[in-house]
Amino acid sequence: MVIWVIVVFLLGLLLTFGSELIISRDLITKIGLAITLISIGIAARAVYLEKRGEKETLENRIKELERKMEELSKES
Repeated sequence: MVIWVIVVFLLGLLLTFGSELIISRDLITKIGLAITLISIGIAARAVYLEKRGEKETLENRIKELERKMEELSKES
């Protein structure tokens, strides 16, 4: 994800300071496509990490409840 952020940053710098180069070489559509694909990739990665975080939270909760059940069964 860090690489994508760096690429978007560099594209932003290029669009800001290299506008003459971009216009003379007709790179606008290519840069637009790159930014679109990078943003889709970042969004997909964010969704994946969110789901993974939910799974880890649930797994930790299950382990905690299992430990509590063992403690209660020992007390009985």
